[in-house]
Amino acid sequence: MLNILISSWLLIEKRSEIHQTIPEHLQKLWYDWELPALILLSLVFQILLILLGDRRKHIAGNTIGLIIWVAYLSADSVAILALGVLSKKCVQTHTHTDELRAFWVPFLLLHLGGPDTITAYALEDNELWLRHLAGLVIQASGTFFVIFRSWTGSCISILTILMFVAGVMKYGERILALWSASKERFRKTMLSPPDPGPNYAKFMEGYVSKQDEGFLVDVVRIVEDKLKLKEDQIHSLPHDYSVGENSTQPEILLKAHELFEIFKRLFADLILSYRDGEQSKSFIKQSSAKTAFKVLEIELGFTFDVLYTKVPIVYTLGGGLIRSFCFFLTISVFVIFTTVGNRKHYYSNSDLIITYLLLIVAIILEIYAVIILLSSDWVLLWLSRHKMPSMVDFFVKRLLRKKRWSNSMGQYNLISFCLRDEPSKFTMGLLKLCPVQEMLEIYLYTSFKEIPDKLKEVIFEQLKGKLEGATNNKDAKSLCTSGAKEILNGANLQNLLGWSIGDVEFHQSILLWHIATDLCYALDRQSTLSSTESSSTCAESIRDMCKLLSDYMLHLLIAHPFMLPEGIGQIRFKDTCAEARELFKGKESSDFTKENAREMLLKKNTDIPPIEVKGDRSKSVLFDACRLAKNLKSFSTDLRWEIIATVWVDMLSYAATQCRGPIHAKQLSRGGELLTHIWLLMAHLGMTEQFQISQGQVRAKLIFG
Repeated sequence: MLNILISSWLLIEKRSEIHQTIPEHLQKLWYDWELPALILLSLVFQILLILLGDRRKHIAGNTIGLIIWVAYLSADSVAILALGVLSKKCVQTHTHTDELRAFWVPFLLLHLGGPDTITAYALEDNELWLRHLAGLVIQASGTFFVIFRSWTGSCISILTILMFVAGVMKYGERILALWSASKERFRKTMLSPPDPGPNYAKFMEGYVSKQDEGFLVDVVRIVEDKLKLKEDQIHSLPHDYSVGENSTQPEILLKAHELFEIFKRLFADLILSYRDGEQSKSFIKQSSAKTAFKVLEIELGFTFDVLYTKVPIVYTLGGGLIRSFCFFLTISVFVIFTTVGNRKHYYSNSDLIITYLLLIVAIILEIYAVIILLSSDWVLLWLSRHKMPSMVDFFVKRLLRKKRWSNSMGQYNLISFCLRDEPSKFTMGLLKLCPVQEMLEIYLYTSFKEIPDKLKEVIFEQLKGKLEGATNNKDAKSLCTSGAKEILNGANLQNLLGWSIGDVEFHQSILLWHIATDLCYALDRQSTLSSTESSSTCAESIRDMCKLLSDYMLHLLIAHPFMLPEGIGQIRFKDTCAEARELFKGKESSDFTKENAREMLLKKNTDIPPIEVKGDRSKSVLFDACRLAKNLKSFSTDLRWEIIATVWVDMLSYAATQCRGPIHAKQLSRGGELLTHIWLLMAHLGMTEQFQISQGQVRAKLIFG
């Protein structure tokens, strides 16, 4: 904020020097339209933010993110610059035009307050609430200065004061939302009161006293596995709602909010209690995959609203009163200005048009914001709790069509990337001058595909099955990544394939199995197309799901490496691509297709392990992956894809458990990630390190003999 203020001030101060280099007629045009242009540009940014701010949580890809990023960063800069220009002109002149243009200044405060749908572009923006508070003081002071300099005591001046009050309240609302979602505040709201536990000193006094009286005293520990909720929790959480296959939308919503209140601690890196785990496990055991994932996406939608929008402020009694008061002020100012406030013979038509535009758009945006608020899950949640069936039915029809996340997974294929058309040397030189080459490559070669329900069901059933074999949280965490080892041991394949899972780092394993899956997929697909016998639909479904997971895990490795365990995956990826391009060099003609490239890889002799020939200077895994693919080819089709599917679900599970809550929270503003949903599902199953309490409440009891 401070750097924006300083740069805006320097730009305003240097305007006179810049104007000297511009022809006189252009100077006059610039002087007349500089401020209106900035006002209108600020208005455009506000419209973009309120329309797109909430949609980014269910639209994947970088396009919408880039638009919102530009609008979010530019909105504050343009508003501050416009305020500075207006302050400068009010010092130099004192006309009726300045009186009307001073009326525009409070609208800049409204714009700085931002729309309800986006208070923070990224999670780190919440930490800047103190900077925005300083900005409010500075901008409010500047606005008051402009109002003071242009004060005439007329109706316009009074209306300016009214809009100034609305602007300050709107800006303050944004600061409160940022503060409530800041890391420190977010954690504090979930911290329990200090718990000293049972009175140890009093217990030992009784122990010593009984010994002194001549009793033989022994201590028995009593573990209560099933604990009752405290009275305040019983009243605050709707435990009477059970969620099953035929549950209604309100019942699912109530259950999702109940779990959200518990598991939002994970996003602040806090621990969960034994009681929390038992509640969520019970829910998962009774749910289908469809119901469980629906609850998860609603939970994550609540999390997005709390961290990135004004929900924590707006959906309170005080927030509702502030919003109603601001809307009433804006409507009142519009009515008064329309009837008695506009002395047309004093103001130019262009200034009047801009003034009306500011008022009308402000009212429309407020109405649109109310519509967004009323069509949210939070309103349906309130109606469901207060037993309003007719209103609930109305909102359910609206919310059933609502998209809560992108439901898509990024896809990145190594062989396709290696066979891409290389840009010219001149273009490559330009790209290397600025640090955007890798970002452009990720953007150009990443696609997004919808996640099939069958894939969710397979993942859900595999994780749920592991829960059945676990006796406690520790067992559940260890079992979550043991599926591949179990199936390899069961089929006596550990010696043949185990090296690709247990003997290499995680990133290396991703690349190995990605290339191997790609080669096996192409081989089986070609066999299916050329064979007269049709393969089973189930086998094709598993094969397609493995391909989706394979390309998705590579997408995470390339585009979001911070979501995976630390490693040198990107170095291995670049070295592997370099070796693949070296192999395909001279075969870039149109006749050489991706299928030809895969056939070439499978035909290469790999009897001698590559490391014995090349050493470890290059981190490429290309021919190691070819060895793995050939080993997988030797199995029957069903066994091959059963192994591959189990391996990928295990890798997905392991990656999910290793990624911290705040990292998952960051991805919520980018359309969401399947990995985040798996992470939260595993937390509900007790498969997380943040269940640090392995037993229920323990009590000690004295036994006298």
